Amino acid sequence: MEQVNDARSRIGQGLLGAAGANLAGTWAQRGAVATLARVEVSAGARSALLGRFWSFVLPLAPVTAFLLLNLMRVFPSTGEIHPAAYAGIGMTLWLFMQELLLNPSASIVRYRGLVGPMRFPLLAAVVAGLVPVLRDLAIRLVVVLPIAGALSGLSPLGCMLLLPALLPVMALMGAGGLVLALLAFLADDFARLTGLLMRYVLFVSFAVFPLPLVEAHPLAQVLYYANPFALYIDNLRSLLVLGTLASPLAFVLLSAFSLTAFVLALGLVHRLEPRLRYGLLT
Repeated sequence: MEQVNDARSRIGQGLLGAAGANLAGTWAQRGAVATLARVEVSAGARSALLGRFWSFVLPLAPVTAFLLLNLMRVFPSTGEIHPAAYAGIGMTLWLFMQELLLNPSASIVRYRGLVGPMRFPLLAAVVAGLVPVLRDLAIRLVVVLPIAGALSGLSPLGCMLLLPALLPVMALMGAGGLVLALLAFLADDFARLTGLLMRYVLFVSFAVFPLPLVEAHPLAQVLYYANPFALYIDNLRSLLVLGTLASPLAFVLLSAFSLTAFVLALGLVHRLEPRLRYGLLT
């Protein structure tokens, strides 16, 4: 009965209030989240013969493959940005966004035993799984940025602004990931379908392949402005190398939408969490 009452009381909350309650509940579990995050980071090192070596090599494998291809001039020139720098930065951002999107579903599956019987907050499990994603991003940036700097140069201002510019990216991918996690409670097919679709979305997100002249290609305009992956990747790459956003207004509008979507997703998860946990979703 207590579980049913909890579900009913949360449904009656507004989304903003529910989002705040979700954050407060996760903050209350910060000690457990820190412990799980340490387990996430060290798990691979303990189970593999070469230990932490794989923690540094595996995140770099997809990026270095495209770097080598571009250094050999396999792909055409991209104007002001060297092809290898273009692909290296683009692939780094793409992998980060993909991992952010898939992390909530994967984290909840890993910690199903905590989320269910022990009533561990869903968001807390997601935050714990976020730590390896951030670690892999840092590893890639440490390798890719010096190469990109040597080939095309880097903007000092752009490098300083990268972290705050990544916040709306994290918000949008986090919001999408939380919604996918909710759907995954209904059927595992949603998570698998998302992973499959991401393989195709890569090729229309301009992460690796040069962006056609938007003005000359109507289809490119649709792929660019309607695809948050393309818009974020192109703008952040331009910020890092040239020190300016490629499409400032579009970036600002998408950022505002991203932050709003994240708050709404937090509220939605908090309101539905008891029903999902105890199988009360009808």
